[in-house]
Amino acid sequence: MQSSSNVHLATGLRDIVHHYDVFLIDQWGVMHDGHQAYPDAVACMQQLLALGKHVILLSNSSKRKAGSLVRLAEMGFTPDKYLEIV
Repeated sequence: MQSSSNVHLATGLRDIVHHYDVFLIDQWGVMHDGHQAYPDAVACMQQLLALGKHVILLSNSSKRKAGSLVRLAEMGFTPDKYLEIV
């Protein structure tokens, strides 16, 4: 079996950000812990939006979208800028 020379390991979004227009990002455990944003998560989201990327936030929480918008804002995110929260 041969290894593929097309495989590239990314160490973060900055390694792939220019290859994609839309990002699907999970909220809980990726952006925040339910109470506070993870270090650099707010800045990362702001940078994606500043680059004109579309961000769709995902959650498997039973909370409604309106509640998620409020919690995200309280943690420093700008939820009004995201394409959608699913």
